[in-house]
Amino acid sequence: MADDGGFDLHRREALESQVRRVSMPLAAAARWIKFLAVLTIAGGVLSVIASLWSLVFVWLPIWSSVLLYMAATRVTSASSTGNEAELVEALDRLRLYFLISGVVTLIALVLVVVGMFAGVPLDLGI
Repeated sequence: MADDGGFDLHRREALESQVRRVSMPLAAAARWIKFLAVLTIAGGVLSVIASLWSLVFVWLPIWSSVLLYMAATRVTSASSTGNEAELVEALDRLRLYFLISGVVTLIALVLVVVGMFAGVPLDLGI
């Protein structure tokens, strides 16, 4: 019976090296990602304080900021340990962040266009 422990060790080391290499660009930006997340959370908190109506909408930027912060933490861990699961989790959190941001941006654009056309009949020529 052959001992395949060396092969598994080599494969695991190669995978860890690959995860480190792939996660380096995001890990390098982790501080900025966390900074953006904290600023967005602060903005969300200020929105809550400023208006009770914002309670309906404020949870989206706070949630997306938490996703950004968690992604930065996971990618930093993946970069230092070579853990593939950490990298996958970071990328999944970034996927969800961009999905939420895209949907919110699309809704905002639609509301702007509707607002522009709704304002046309109200032009009084003043």
